Amino acid sequence: MRELKVTLETVTPLFLGGADQEPELRPPSVRGQLRYWLRAAIGGVIGDQNLDDLKKAESEVFGDTKGQGAIGVHISQKDLPTDRVNPLPHKESRTRFEGFLANQRFDLILAQQQNIQSSWLAAIGALLLMSAWGGLGRRSRRGWGTLRILQANTQEAHLNENWMQIMQMCPNSVESWQVYLSLVYGATLSASRSLCKMLKIPRQVATQPTAFPILRTQPLGWLSNKIYAQPEDAIREFGEHEHNFGVTKAFGSADRPRWASPLWVRVFPVKHPKPGYILGLTLLESQSSIANYERLHKFINSWNDFVEVTQ
Repeated sequence: MRELKVTLETVTPLFLGGADQEPELRPPSVRGQLRYWLRAAIGGVIGDQNLDDLKKAESEVFGDTKGQGAIGVHISQKDLPTDRVNPLPHKESRTRFEGFLANQRFDLILAQQQNIQSSWLAAIGALLLMSAWGGLGRRSRRGWGTLRILQANTQEAHLNENWMQIMQMCPNSVESWQVYLSLVYGATLSASRSLCKMLKIPRQVATQPTAFPILRTQPLGWLSNKIYAQPEDAIREFGEHEHNFGVTKAFGSADRPRWASPLWVRVFPVKHPKPGYILGLTLLESQSSIANYERLHKFINSWNDFVEVTQ
């Protein structure tokens, strides 16, 4: 067996729990989010029409109802401090979610018993995408549940030099985050191509808009030049801007989970030119959302201090 153990830190409070919504670091929830980003990466390679082969590639890595996949997901250090947090800081809301506080650390472990490089790197790519572009738990599309990788046991994971470089990077400015996000994007798509080649799945061009969220957006995303003192300040300002823009359901609807917003909000810690946090946006357009993409792009362009991240 080979393992990749990464130490993750909560940049913003994390609202993750079971059926009763009590805070709990649940491997099935993490695996579900890894599936989302793996599916997006594979779709970027084979298109969005070949769903049978998409399921085949996904099950090869993380399994399905018929059997276990090549990669196991485990979590250690589950007992972390919690508190009740307002998930809508831009409103005077009485709503409170019980969640794990910011600046808490836990270990996430990916394990593989068989030495199959393509499925191994595809799983690591999904982890990198989740921590770089996405989030975990409730309201993760709006900045909550933001995680960052602090360290990783790259030697025990048997990674090559390129992957070790990505895993060991510690971005601390807008420019270094741009480089990091671009490297994650490229490495993940490369791993997905290798996985599909091993499974003899042909590459195809996706339709537009795509049937489901996939990695083919250009630019890859946007980063703000504005630095906020606290991560909640960044989430609050985004919420105010979104509310004042009059989005209603043009950005997606929480009433139907499959119609969730295609816009992911991320909070990135920086040290230069001064310590603080910046906002990051990722847009994965698809037919599975009721979002008004023309209005979404107008909203993104209304932020004067955002810069593009490109491959």
